[in-house]
Amino acid sequence: ASLRKVIDSLQQQGTTQDRLRDELEASNNALQDEIDANRDQIAALEKRLQAFEADSAALKSDHAYAISQSKAKARELEECQEDLANAKGQLDKQRRLLLEDKQRALEALHEQFSECQQNNQALTDEIDSLRRENVSMKQNCDRKVLALEGDMAELRSFAAQFANMHSDKSQSANA
Repeated sequence: ASLRKVIDSLQQQGTTQDRLRDELEASNNALQDEIDANRDQIAALEKRLQAFEADSAALKSDHAYAISQSKAKARELEECQEDLANAKGQLDKQRRLLLEDKQRALEALHEQFSECQQNNQALTDEIDSLRRENVSMKQNCDRKVLALEGDMAELRSFAAQFANMHSDKSQSANA
């Protein structure tokens, strides 16, 4: 019965481990999707930045126009840089969260592995105990078989003596 409990416990731990792994994978996939979206946003912002820089260079031919446009573009550039900095900050935060999730999952798996090792040792100890008990029971049975064989030999001897006595009485009675 205790062996069954240990096996059931190991199966439950395996199910828990699978569930934790699935949750971690789902969390990782969601974070990866957010990271990919932020990368796309960063790439788009970098393209916008390049376009603004190209526009700025083209506007330098007309000085007065270029000055007014460059001020407007500078404001847009600042906004883009702020957006880019914010997006990079979010990406860093998401990377940190992903690493923390992975660390927690690794620690949980390590704990489960330790529990499995302990359960495995308990099973090994129980199996060894059952083997010793089996050897002891076999030795006990062997002793009982030997004792029964001795008893059977005595009974055969007694039966032979009884048969001889009966035979001697029959011969005496016939004579």
